[in-house]
Amino acid sequence: MIVGIDINTKYLAVACLEGGQYAAHWIIPAEETKRASALDRLYIINDGWREWLSMRTWKGSYTLSRGGGGTRVHTYPVKCVYVEDVPFVRNFKVYGQLEHVLAAVILGCHDAGVPIVLVGNTTWKKQVVGSGKADKAIIKDWAVKMLGVPLALVQDVYDAACVCHYGEIGAPK
Repeated sequence: MIVGIDINTKYLAVACLEGGQYAAHWIIPAEETKRASALDRLYIINDGWREWLSMRTWKGSYTLSRGGGGTRVHTYPVKCVYVEDVPFVRNFKVYGQLEHVLAAVILGCHDAGVPIVLVGNTTWKKQVVGSGKADKAIIKDWAVKMLGVPLALVQDVYDAACVCHYGEIGAPK
């Protein structure tokens, strides 16, 4: 299973595809973290990511039920994680927080023995949707139409699915 991640200072949006189509997504952590301090959010994200990854690095399979969409069998282990690298943001405090979240993802993968690839946002956008400057609406529309990602999700899930697709179509591992 190849995984795509879009990071945020409050959560990770994680998506996986199978056969080029949407299979599942997760928001880590699942609970609300807006009221927590930046450091507490980092700890919560780190713990949630490590738990999620530890459950998906053994060799085997599991069944995921999708409401109304039947079931799909997913195969372990996670083969590679593609993560959107931190873009430059003018707010240095937020930039630092994003770098800390990215470091937690990298170290979690390292400790689990899972390869990780950092992907620049203009790189995956150009390769996947055709324009390195694609906006949120274009990305969402493309992910819904081409990958089958459901509507009414947070934008970061569409980004994560596209980053995962970037990994599936032959990006360097």
